[in-house]
Amino acid sequence: MRKVLFIIFVSLFIINSVSALDCQYTGIENYSEDEEVFYYNGDEIGRNLNLSELITFEIDGTLNGNIKINNNLDIPISVNATFYTNEPRYGKVGYFTHNHTISPNNFVVFKAPLIHKLTRYEFIEPNIISSETISVEKERTICEVCPNGKECLGDGDSCTLNIECGIGTCNIAGVCGAEDGGCPEGLKNCNDTSCLEPSVKLVGEAYVCEWECLYGDNGVVCCGEPSTVDVGASYVCETECKSDRFENGKCLDSTNGIAIRVAIVIALLFPGLYYLRIFIYDIKTKKLSDEIRNVQKRLHKIKKEASDHDVTKIEREERIKETDILAEREHKIVDKILGSYMRRYGHEFVMDNGYIRFKNNLKYPEKKGGFFHIWWYKKHKGSIKPGNQIDHVDGNKLNNDIGNLRQMTPADHKKKHNLG
Repeated sequence: MRKVLFIIFVSLFIINSVSALDCQYTGIENYSEDEEVFYYNGDEIGRNLNLSELITFEIDGTLNGNIKINNNLDIPISVNATFYTNEPRYGKVGYFTHNHTISPNNFVVFKAPLIHKLTRYEFIEPNIISSETISVEKERTICEVCPNGKECLGDGDSCTLNIECGIGTCNIAGVCGAEDGGCPEGLKNCNDTSCLEPSVKLVGEAYVCEWECLYGDNGVVCCGEPSTVDVGASYVCETECKSDRFENGKCLDSTNGIAIRVAIVIALLFPGLYYLRIFIYDIKTKKLSDEIRNVQKRLHKIKKEASDHDVTKIEREERIKETDILAEREHKIVDKILGSYMRRYGHEFVMDNGYIRFKNNLKYPEKKGGFFHIWWYKKHKGSIKPGNQIDHVDGNKLNNDIGNLRQMTPADHKKKHNLG
């Protein structure tokens, strides 16, 4: 008995195994199925079992078919085998039952014409196992059918219509999936209508989604590369200008550029202004020095006339008055000259025996300064030979133009001024 039960349960396990469905979306289907029910002593022990090791039936399929029943058990059995025939021409329609007793591990053969189906067999002796075929209502998992009447496509499968997909959406990439994705690698979803390549459109090209532009957009077309358009040239987007100023489609000079140019102009003008200022100072100083020289000549002449014995008292008094006026004028001119020198050279100056002299020494301010004409000569023409003197060519001690200064020996200097 243990052997019989063991074989029954092993057969049950093998027969009822079910393979997995090859689809993502599934549903439940109700259906009817014939099952062979086996009983032991009247109690159900299983369905659709393979009893090939217990008892087998062999039908040769001819009109007068031979049926062979094998008893594979170790005990004698008595079997009722019921058959169904379906041949109305011979009046053989319906169920027919045969009873056979078979010794242990033996078989019996009998004829059963026009057999269509073996529907039932049962053990009569000993009464241990019997079976019958019944119709059973069942449920099974099947691949879901979509509204197009075909098996639903899974996510990622190619599609053309929403009704083909189990998820209900055939996205812009032509595959079953969500609306917000599904574009192939390298493309982007543009307004849930198409998959487009990003950052490929250049200046002036129209776009559907702004991220198609390589360098941004102006709301209508794509922009060009930033900071590449020169001053005065046309632009599509303001970011293309090299400068930070633009107007009416033209790149303008930047604020910094203007400031730099102004600075350059000032830098170029400053030396010119400086030398112009010096030139003006020199002209004014030359004019003043000429004026004071004329005053000094006039003073010298008046003093000489005032000392003449042939001059009347009234004439002498007039000469003295004129001398005072000229002396006052000379003093004012000298002040102007010294003021002009101070503004030009940034130092205080004084008059010393008709020459202009630094009030203080340039290296040692606590000491007396040297004569300007000597300092000016050294600055422009270099050192002075030991013992030599600097002479004013035109004799005007206030005309310190470098072209009016020369180096002379003391003897020549005295000779020039008739001092020898």
